Amino acid sequence: MPAEQRFDRLVALLPSLEAGTCAQDVLEKVVYEDRIMPQSFDWPAWKDEGHRYLEPGGVETADLEICRRLLTVLVRQERFVEGSLDAALKDGLVGRVVRRVAEVVANAGH
Repeated sequence: MPAEQRFDRLVALLPSLEAGTCAQDVLEKVVYEDRIMPQSFDWPAWKDEGHRYLEPGGVETADLEICRRLLTVLVRQERFVEGSLDAALKDGLVGRVVRRVAEVVANAGH
């Protein structure tokens, strides 16, 4: 998949994420299939550092790499803490991260 199209399917989920109707398995499929997750990323080690982006306004300052890391943590954590991704979907965190991806990609011309 060309780099400029990598985030198209993810960004296309934004309306359903904001409406609260995006299925968890659909999000996971897009994140895995479109290689949103960074290669060789030690997400458990970064998770504590990433918490600062969960503070009010934090996601809105994230660059594309940070957004990819946040999505990785949210999706991978589900394997160890069942229900965590569903909670992040319901409280709008995933939608905020994907909205930020859309903004960064649009501004960068990816």
